[in-house]
Amino acid sequence: MSKPVVAIEHSRLLPPPDRLPARLWLLLALCAAGWALCGYSLAGALAQPPQAIAPGAPLQALLWSLLAGGFAGLIFGVFVNAGLGARFGLAVALQTGLALAMAALAAGFALSRAWPWQPQAALTGLAAGWPQWLFGDAPRSLPASFALIALLLVLGAMACLRRYRERDRRVRDLLAHGARAAGTVVHTEHVGTEVYNPSRVRVVVRFDDHAGTERRVAKIGDFDPRALPRAGERVLVWFYPHAADDAHRIVVGFGERPQLSQALG
Repeated sequence: MSKPVVAIEHSRLLPPPDRLPARLWLLLALCAAGWALCGYSLAGALAQPPQAIAPGAPLQALLWSLLAGGFAGLIFGVFVNAGLGARFGLAVALQTGLALAMAALAAGFALSRAWPWQPQAALTGLAAGWPQWLFGDAPRSLPASFALIALLLVLGAMACLRRYRERDRRVRDLLAHGARAAGTVVHTEHVGTEVYNPSRVRVVVRFDDHAGTERRVAKIGDFDPRALPRAGERVLVWFYPHAADDAHRIVVGFGERPQLSQALG
């Protein structure tokens, strides 16, 4: 069996460091502003008396602001999730986007003059009995609940980000110090569909290691439904010569200039 072409090199597979571009910061600010307006308007609307529903009453303006803020938060949130997902993965993006929305809603309640937010009073009410506090004391329970949910989501996003960076570091080390060989896709299997409609595909790749021994490795990843991997497709494989049979220490790259989302490690 002929020896494969193997090279040791630093790869350009991975995207730049985690520094966020100005465009993404702007989208984050606009998304937060929309949800803050939504929370502010919701607090004001809930504080209005029943007769405030008459035409021309303040409640109408608050309801329009509520709709405008909610739509703005949703629309800008889609772009925020796309931007964060491309850099840190979908799990980090979704939890960060939801945490931003919850925190902005809590801030909107806090800024509303109708319902001033008093954290000490909220904690006192919670200690007295959480069911009554949650369902019967909306001026304190809603913003505090939003803030608590935001905190939990931030913790979840940080845990996912840590796992993403560990994978990123592992892949970078392998690309920098591992051996590279050409491989061929021999089998594909659709195993599901993720959020935003990427297809989750299990791919089996055949390659020859540094000693000319044929190896096979299976990887699962998310792919654009319009560019699914196919049997016979040529790929690049990075591996450590001393661990060529360890699937967890092998990276498969798709395309001539594959990105991190196309590098299955």
